[in-house]
Amino acid sequence: MKLAIIVPYRDRRDDLDVFIPHMEKFLANKQIDYKIFVAEQSDDRAFNYGKICNAVFNEIKDDYDYFCFHDVDLLPLNDDADYSYKDTPTHLVFENENKEKILPYSQYFGGVVIFSKDDFIKVNGFGNDYWGKGYIDLDLLYRCLKSKITLTKNYDYEVKEILKSDLKYRNITKKVSKIVLPENSIIVNRNSNVIAADFTLSFHYKEVRQNRNKIVIFRTLDVDDFQIFTINGQMILQFFDKGELFQIDINNEIDIMQFNHFTFTHDYNKKEFIIYINGVEKFNINYTINYNFTKKNVILGDIDNSVKIELVDFKLFTKKLTKNEVNRNFYYGVKSNCFEFNKLTFYDNLTTFIDEHLNIWEIMGKTTSDKENLIIGEMSIVDVLNKQLNKVKYTPNKIKGRYEIRGKKFADIEKTYHPDIMENKKTYYDDLLTNKINISKFGLKSVKYTLLNKIEHNNNTEWLKISL
Repeated sequence: MKLAIIVPYRDRRDDLDVFIPHMEKFLANKQIDYKIFVAEQSDDRAFNYGKICNAVFNEIKDDYDYFCFHDVDLLPLNDDADYSYKDTPTHLVFENENKEKILPYSQYFGGVVIFSKDDFIKVNGFGNDYWGKGYIDLDLLYRCLKSKITLTKNYDYEVKEILKSDLKYRNITKKVSKIVLPENSIIVNRNSNVIAADFTLSFHYKEVRQNRNKIVIFRTLDVDDFQIFTINGQMILQFFDKGELFQIDINNEIDIMQFNHFTFTHDYNKKEFIIYINGVEKFNINYTINYNFTKKNVILGDIDNSVKIELVDFKLFTKKLTKNEVNRNFYYGVKSNCFEFNKLTFYDNLTTFIDEHLNIWEIMGKTTSDKENLIIGEMSIVDVLNKQLNKVKYTPNKIKGRYEIRGKKFADIEKTYHPDIMENKKTYYDDLLTNKINISKFGLKSVKYTLLNKIEHNNNTEWLKISL
């Protein structure tokens, strides 16, 4: 098995002069048939790690069986830094020369990474859209996950630092209302016109205990008008117009006993509902009848509920959110054009309250003397997302390689506000995670470059100069 070590490079001659002899010495007795390819970006554009790697791979792929993408400032020190062939993509960097764990987050997938030729082609290589620093490694991990490459599963419920820092960066309030609707209680909005022609509903939802009866989450006040409810573990959107029924059955793969985030967007002119689950579009359905959702009083819960339900960060937008807005709302929160319950003021013996938009709400049915039975304080949206996103957390396959690190490295990109990082952050969250970037088309297959020069440095090293 022949190994190609690809080293993306620009203006790091001091590091390179140390790296090449160190690697030659380290691999001398490892019985590995290898060659180092120095991949120099020779243009005036910002450095693009992914495009450089993709370009060199295309140039040499026919002659090698597996590939190591290697930073020039990382020097392997122990035998656990194993450069032999791997059946699955593997991350080699684990600790520094002082035996300290050094990676900023568990999903880090950069520095030194080994791929077989087939797996790298399968994931369509690196993303080409990351200029400068940041997010290229998370893009690669996402490509592995979407391509069904074997990764490491973690069930650790660790709080996502990426979400914490994003919330802080975007100046979004971390605390949101957690509404618990007691048995046989109902909340009615006395005001009208809270639903626009185009609208969006979003909320985190779970049922407190198992129940197979119909549980109404949200509906208009008109009987059998518009409603979202669960029954037999399945969520359903339904409305009637002049006796004609329209219904969307959300599939059974959703566990309503766990927090999931639901978004329902409505386009009045297109007569279209789009349903997103945990930020991902799942249903796009058009109806044919003429239905006007405006001028409707709305209800959370229902008088017939026989089980408690939890709504976290409930929002009713007076517009249709775009895919990017839906994704941002799921991760960070979106506050414009919406009614929400982040600020609640009770009066009248805890049976009536107002929200921050001065909408008047009233508790109907079985009343409660205990405010906590209705509203349980505030809840961190980070904690909610942590529960749902990290039930299974995928991280790279790792071995415990020890490396000398030359210079400052492994900064926490979520706490770094360099313009390049901020732009790459937008690309990752707003384009990649919302499926705007089709990884099967954009990556290795679409890379464009010009090979300027190829120089044999010695028997073990070749230098390629590339313009992007």
